Amino acid sequence: MGTLINHPAVAKLLTLLGPFVVVAVVVSTAYSLSQLTWQLSMPTPQKPPATGERGPEQLSASDTDRSQAATIAGWNLFGTEEVKEEVESPKVDMINAPQTRMRLKLEGVFVARNPDNSLALIANQGQAANVYTVGSSIPGGATLAGVFADRVVLQRDDAFETLRFPDSDEDIGLQETQTRSTPTSEPRRSSSRRERAEQSAPPQRELTDQDNLVQNIQRMTPESFMYTYAPVMESNPQAILDGAGLTPQSSSNGEPGGYAVGSNAPAELMEQIGLQQGDVIVSVNNHPVGDVQRDRQLVNQIIESGVARIEIRRGSRQFVVTYPLR
Repeated sequence: MGTLINHPAVAKLLTLLGPFVVVAVVVSTAYSLSQLTWQLSMPTPQKPPATGERGPEQLSASDTDRSQAATIAGWNLFGTEEVKEEVESPKVDMINAPQTRMRLKLEGVFVARNPDNSLALIANQGQAANVYTVGSSIPGGATLAGVFADRVVLQRDDAFETLRFPDSDEDIGLQETQTRSTPTSEPRRSSSRRERAEQSAPPQRELTDQDNLVQNIQRMTPESFMYTYAPVMESNPQAILDGAGLTPQSSSNGEPGGYAVGSNAPAELMEQIGLQQGDVIVSVNNHPVGDVQRDRQLVNQIIESGVARIEIRRGSRQFVVTYPLR
């Protein structure tokens, strides 16, 4: 081998090819290094999944869309639908409820815009009336189920019963068997009752005394009170207002704004008829009140109508209390 390299011709050939050999070695080395770098940067190939299985990288576009749709739906962008149980409404049963036979007397109702806030004044067997809210227990094992302008509905066990304003003291708690008097006979009967009340009434000074006023409100029916105090309301209405703790109010435009229940209103009076300090009597029989001199002219109209429908404002809500006068 050494003899061959030392041969003059071979030695001359190596001398001529030397630069080309160096270049070839450099190029070959560079190529090998580049291949090694590329292999190191590539991830290790994964074993293909078994037939019927798909890896995460094999999810189709439709799978991705469904997944995103389910995620967005779970955000409840438009809120959740409230599922309400259907409860059978008792309104039909309440409307057709028979007259109760309980020994109760309905003396007044407060009909609020929200039925759950309505009140009723009910007396038990000739005792003083108490204020009952919807859902509260009534003497005799009943519950006040509903309040309407002309009646209340009681519930005993699973049955509804109606308690109406009585025509007279004799038919309390009994079925209505007598027909009401015709409208033409009502004014005559009202006039005779008023005349008897005026003849038997004590002097006005005694009537307007606050203690006497409170006692009379507690012991008298609304009908008797109206007939007894009608002369005072016409001649000296301010005395009634002072005794009851009522103060005339004015609206923002200067018009009458009703009568406010003041701090000097007798507690017994407010408890008896369900008023609270700060309440405002807005109207009576749909006539706005607050002008003392003008309002006294309503007395006869109220008596002749046979009912006192009083609208009361309490804070931001208003309700109506109805008192029968016959």
